[in-house]
Amino acid sequence: SGVLFSDNSNFATSGGYGPNQVSAVLGLGVLFCWLYLFTARPTGRRFWLLGGIGLALLVQAILTFSRGGVFNLVIAIPLASFFFTRSNKKVQKRIFAVLLLAGLAFYLLIPRLDQFTGGMLITRYENLSLTGREQIIRADLQLWQENPVLGVGVGISSLLRREMASLAVLGAATHTEYTRLLAEHGFLGLLSILLLISMGWQAFHQARGGLAKGTALGLTTWALAEMAHAAMRIASISFVFSIALAHLDLVDE
Repeated sequence: SGVLFSDNSNFATSGGYGPNQVSAVLGLGVLFCWLYLFTARPTGRRFWLLGGIGLALLVQAILTFSRGGVFNLVIAIPLASFFFTRSNKKVQKRIFAVLLLAGLAFYLLIPRLDQFTGGMLITRYENLSLTGREQIIRADLQLWQENPVLGVGVGISSLLRREMASLAVLGAATHTEYTRLLAEHGFLGLLSILLLISMGWQAFHQARGGLAKGTALGLTTWALAEMAHAAMRIASISFVFSIALAHLDLVDE
């Protein structure tokens, strides 16, 4: 009764910490549960326990009202699942069963969660604004245009953005790692972005089998998507990306 919901991220449902980071880590837990369901194929109690944990993490991620962690899943899980479906029939049947159960759970839970939040949950997720990120992106690109070779230097972009306009958001820390790399590192930043993409493609290409390719793609997609709206605020980004770079050889039995 003491928690107030509005059309903003909620620190109370995030345990008092940054909703952006908490939502991302909770969503990462959901992704790990999803990948484990198909790569390890647990049965019986383990299947239901893992499904319950994943659902609980997802509900809490949604209630942080920070959409980034949920949107990461909307991108990563379908891409991973697409390659899972190219595996054997057992995996295909499991995907269908899990999707059916997940759809039923959401059909029952979302109206209750929306009611619990006083109707603000649907309002929050219907709002597709970037909460000022687009202004920071444009400012970073302008700084890169003015300093294309070496950039403005590490940590300097937020200081210069603060002087560019009266908008308070321009003085905030970078939310998009890609534009920060360009603004602060110039050509070397662009080279870093190309290397990241190349490493992700190599991890996907070298993975053997549908399960391995789906896992590698799901992990790299999550990391790259998180960098797009939360920069490098959490160490999980580099950790997850490094897992995908391991040589995955999951046998499609």
